[in-house]
Amino acid sequence: MQLNVEELGGLKRKISVEVPLIEVEATYNEVYAQLRNQISIKGFRPGKFPRQMVEKRFQDVMKQEATRSLLPKYFQQALDEMKARPATRPQFENLEIEKARPFKFEAHFEVVPGFDLPDLSEFKLEENQVDVKPEDVENRLDELRASRAVMEDKGDAPAEKGDVVTVDFEGTLDGEPFDGNTGMDQRIELGVQQFLKDFEEPLLSAAAGERKMLDVKFPEDYAEPTMAGKTAQFNVHVKKVEKKVPPELDEAFYSQFGQFESLQAFKDSVEQQLRQERERGIQMEYQQQISGQVMEKYAFDVPETLVEQLLEEFEHRLGHDEPELVKETKKLAKRKKEETVNINNRLRLNYGIDEWGRQHGISATKEEVQQRFFMRAYMMQQNPADLVNTPHGETILFQIEQQILTDKVLEDITNKVLGKDTGETSADGAGAAKTAGADAARGAGGETGRQAQPDAPAEEDAQDASTAGE
Repeated sequence: MQLNVEELGGLKRKISVEVPLIEVEATYNEVYAQLRNQISIKGFRPGKFPRQMVEKRFQDVMKQEATRSLLPKYFQQALDEMKARPATRPQFENLEIEKARPFKFEAHFEVVPGFDLPDLSEFKLEENQVDVKPEDVENRLDELRASRAVMEDKGDAPAEKGDVVTVDFEGTLDGEPFDGNTGMDQRIELGVQQFLKDFEEPLLSAAAGERKMLDVKFPEDYAEPTMAGKTAQFNVHVKKVEKKVPPELDEAFYSQFGQFESLQAFKDSVEQQLRQERERGIQMEYQQQISGQVMEKYAFDVPETLVEQLLEEFEHRLGHDEPELVKETKKLAKRKKEETVNINNRLRLNYGIDEWGRQHGISATKEEVQQRFFMRAYMMQQNPADLVNTPHGETILFQIEQQILTDKVLEDITNKVLGKDTGETSADGAGAAKTAGADAARGAGGETGRQAQPDAPAEEDAQDASTAGE
């Protein structure tokens, strides 16, 4: 194989590959052998027809199959010779495939950047201890009881914080109605800020049957631009006031949460759950600190193609979420500039995560990825087998794999920095992260910064590109 590599600036590469004629002939022979057993030609017994007739009649098919066989194989050999990994899906061009000539092709892509991992001594963490006090347990018990409280009508008694009032209302702006100005049987829990402050606060101390006229000022950043910063008048009828009555803390209550021998056993279980929650919270805080420190220490270039792709996706989301902003050129340019910095930082972090996993044998196992993917599919009320074969499913699968790897790597770094490293990892061997979702999560790698799978674009692009040399 002859290989020529051109560096096009930054991480961009163009390769030109020529595969020897002997390899092309051998591949064509294999393709013919397979094809001969699958076709029939009128007037000839199966497999007894002239080869020249088959090659002429099925010329396009043989070119396509030969390309499908040769392209991924020699693209990977080129990468091995370059000692490079693709960061973006390669674009294949100028494919020349003929039985009697060497096979030639070109490919444009960006490579995964090279960099050194920071030394563990560069990371700094202050260890936090989990502390669960008796009053924390009591507060959690109160929350659990409140979550199963029953509502009791207060009759003529005034509303208090925590009560639920049922109201009808009608609003006007400068004496005229507006969109969404009425509501019937609206239930409002006082104190949780379901409604604007000017609307909710006057309902404290209100009693059933009472009517109130309220002046309600809408915030300057209110979601509906026509109401932002304006004051509307609301006629409110309080129809009912209810209070929450939590259940007693007895066996009938705690048996709803499992089998416990006593109230104390239930309290012990609640304390353990609180401790686990806080341990997870501390671990997440550690990982956020490590992530921030990693991004501070990395300053290498990332693939421009990925940055551009992610920036386009960001602008598309802005067009949907903040259509008015997109029309303001200066503000849009500022947001895009800020997002470009964020994208570069995220890509550097994810490349660092991948490289740490590669060097330390940490990976997302196939079982972990599948389990989480199935759970996501069921939450979306979709069949996992159907979802995995869609572009959206491929994206989800890849994101899950990267998230599992990220969690494991950050946990590994955290444990090492805090001196808690046991020398064990939950990996099933280095490189598993690359293969766990490879069958469905192939391609450019997106925001994760993971390298493209060389065989996937070869398969897909070969079908279109196989005709390029005709």
